[in-house]
Amino acid sequence: MKKRSLLKILLATTLVCASMAFAEGGPAVKGNPKSKVYHMPACQHYNAKGSTKEFKSAAEAEKAGYKACKQCGKAKADRKDTKKK
Repeated sequence: MKKRSLLKILLATTLVCASMAFAEGGPAVKGNPKSKVYHMPACQHYNAKGSTKEFKSAAEAEKAGYKACKQCGKAKADRKDTKKK
């Protein structure tokens, strides 16, 4: 197989895999089982080593006994205030 053909196949495979990953989404919330604190995707601690438990939503995490981290909790409160106005 020619080098150019191989590169085209590799590129196409990479694009398909990447689009599948984005289509699936990913966990909306990640939590730390030891501290019972969860993080939203925008949080700087979202990809921390301890954030191993995955949830589909903040409500699901809270139902499991987790609470929002200080940053995520503040952002959540700010969103609620904005909706009320």
